[in-house]
Amino acid sequence: MRKNKETKHVLKQFDLQRFAESASTTQSDGGDPDLLDSSDDKSRKSGETAPESEENKPDAKYTDEDVNRLLNRKFAEWQSKKEKELEEAKRLASMSEQEKLQHERDAMQKKLDALLQQQTLSEMSKEARRILSDKGINVDDNLLGMLVSDDADKTKKTVDSFVSLFQESIKKAVADALKGSTPKTGSTSNLTKDQILEVKSRAERQRLIKENINLFK
Repeated sequence: MRKNKETKHVLKQFDLQRFAESASTTQSDGGDPDLLDSSDDKSRKSGETAPESEENKPDAKYTDEDVNRLLNRKFAEWQSKKEKELEEAKRLASMSEQEKLQHERDAMQKKLDALLQQQTLSEMSKEARRILSDKGINVDDNLLGMLVSDDADKTKKTVDSFVSLFQESIKKAVADALKGSTPKTGSTSNLTKDQILEVKSRAERQRLIKENINLFK
């Protein structure tokens, strides 16, 4: 009985040793080919799908906040336009036929007046520029727009006044140069050209233009 137990023990140890050697051989040969193939397939698939997802990923151009802000602004513009149209429709609905005709005539007259005023200002601008050019004075459109109006007499007086101021400034600069003094090339104040043109008072604006005439050359 004891001998049988010892025999079984030896056989068991022998089997364990064979199993260990078999496992060692499999690992040294590179492992189970089925497992390796499966692992390679997974790696290959993972490597193939990654670039596609990266390429197909869209570039983010606008945030949600940008989109919402744009939509809100467009909706507000559309709503304001519709409200005005609705108010106009209600007003027309409450009018008689005679009142509707009068309303249409008034609207057409406003458009006609606006076109005529625009045409008049264009003609006045051409005439004012011609007068200034004859005096050897060249000004930009912004300054020219401050000199002209739809009244011919008023425009001529304003242009003549500007010419006088300009010529006086030139004479003063020449006189200073002849005296040996350096003419003032900088402005007499810290105001810019645009700030001077935005002055509401015509007299004050002309005074500032005269004092800073070099800005308008």
